[in-house]
Amino acid sequence: MKKRLSAVIALLLYIPAAWIQGQVIQEKIMPVNSREIDLSEIREIRVSAGRDTVIIRDGASEKLIIREYMNKNREQYYARIDSRGPVLTVNHGARPVFSGGFTRHMELYLPASFRGTIALDTSGGNIDSTAAVLNLSRFSAGTASGIMEIGLVTADSIGLSSTSGSIACEGLSGDTEISTTSGSVRINNSVQNRKEDRFRLTSTSGPAELGTIRFDEIILKTTSAAIRCGELAGTVNYSATSGTLEITALSGSGVFRTSGSGYITAAFGRVSGDISAHTRNGEIQLVLPEDLSFNFSAETREGPVDTDFPDLLKTQGTRSTGSIGDSPRYTVTAETRSGAIRIRRGNTESL
Repeated sequence: MKKRLSAVIALLLYIPAAWIQGQVIQEKIMPVNSREIDLSEIREIRVSAGRDTVIIRDGASEKLIIREYMNKNREQYYARIDSRGPVLTVNHGARPVFSGGFTRHMELYLPASFRGTIALDTSGGNIDSTAAVLNLSRFSAGTASGIMEIGLVTADSIGLSSTSGSIACEGLSGDTEISTTSGSVRINNSVQNRKEDRFRLTSTSGPAELGTIRFDEIILKTTSAAIRCGELAGTVNYSATSGTLEITALSGSGVFRTSGSGYITAAFGRVSGDISAHTRNGEIQLVLPEDLSFNFSAETREGPVDTDFPDLLKTQGTRSTGSIGDSPRYTVTAETRSGAIRIRRGNTESL
């Protein structure tokens, strides 16, 4: 009897909760609210979407259009919009008490004439601007665990950040700073606009893939992440604790330093300055142009120094030095405590 009574009570408790959640789940997502906002006096747009997705699209009018989509239509769920002076703030609305099946997102249709600042922020919601071409004074986007997909952005300042969420960008133009803790980063293209612009990537452990990056100064900093690069142009400053670095084609110069275990691989198509590579435990592999003249120094305590110009080197203890070519202009230095040093001259396929 007691078992039967317990079963009945459990069923009675289950039905209301299931019914409430079922009402949310059964309703399809649909447009529920649309607002037009005059941006003539607005210089900055701030959007905080929490767990919801925010999408930026190219607008066809001179006004900002905000459209909200939900699968449960209640006015208290609508975004809260506030304008104070030159700043427009858009905050996500309330959520249902039983929000297991609740979903919503907002779309912002941005006028092409807007040249101010856009700041996007979510906790777990996604950020998507792939349907927009943005020309701004400043663009920033941050997420804790959401997926960030950025299209084409030109701005004096670009800042992207995540904790564990992924960051993917099609094309960035301007002073750029990207940071992540454990999320992945993929940048297809990033170029410099002004002389003072720099490219900075900081990652604790999240892997990064960089396509074409052209800046006077490229800063890559990581604790233990793997960074893979396609075509880099500029002076590279790489520092890591135990991360790994691979550069397919680099035009410029660089300082590469790993304080712990990790390997460094870089192929140079053109050299415009000194090159220094150091790792405590790991292998260093460099490809240099065939016609490059340089002063060379390599030191490894446990591991070989393997080059295609051994006859030009003088070895004393653990250090090998030499002058390669006529009238050397630059210096190439490679040091590792435990690991091989391999230096080749030729194309990027020499390693």
